[in-house]
Amino acid sequence: LDKLAPWFKDLGDSLNRMDYGPSFSAIALVLESGYKQNFELGQSPDGIPWKPLAQPRSRPRDRRAKTGGGNRQRPLRDSGVLMASGTGNTINHVERRDQAQMVWGTNVPYAAIHHFGGTISKPQRSRKKPWVFQKGGRTIFTRKIRAHTITIPARPFIGLNEAMIKEVDDILADEVIRQLGADALPRSRRM
Repeated sequence: LDKLAPWFKDLGDSLNRMDYGPSFSAIALVLESGYKQNFELGQSPDGIPWKPLAQPRSRPRDRRAKTGGGNRQRPLRDSGVLMASGTGNTINHVERRDQAQMVWGTNVPYAAIHHFGGTISKPQRSRKKPWVFQKGGRTIFTRKIRAHTITIPARPFIGLNEAMIKEVDDILADEVIRQLGADALPRSRRM
């Protein structure tokens, strides 16, 4: 037992100095896959379905405003910007790495309100050209919109579920084995 404490200290020091960077590419693929699946299925990372849209959107009159078939009727799929931001090499994708940590996600300004939900207060607005919108099956024309609040339900789209956590654990364990050698780990991790 006298030799066990220094061995654990050496192992801990080695783990603290380890470069996990090589495993982050594989982890990013796991995160990206889960992110895409959440949008495709309209669910949280844990499989809880998103609340549907309160009011279906009307079809755009301008052909250029169309965003891919029925996507206008699905939550968080209107323009596709938020969904695309979860993949590498897009303008709103965030991915930073060093040897010990990785930051991965989106910097779309409205991402947080959709992920966590919340209430937005809108001030009164007016203009010369009327706004045109549908409400209760009627077309409404107005030059003034009163101050109001909008409540957006939480629709979590980013995160790890149990299967993803296991996959990330396995990737990191494989990296530790690769760098330290199989003798540094408990027998349950050796294969």
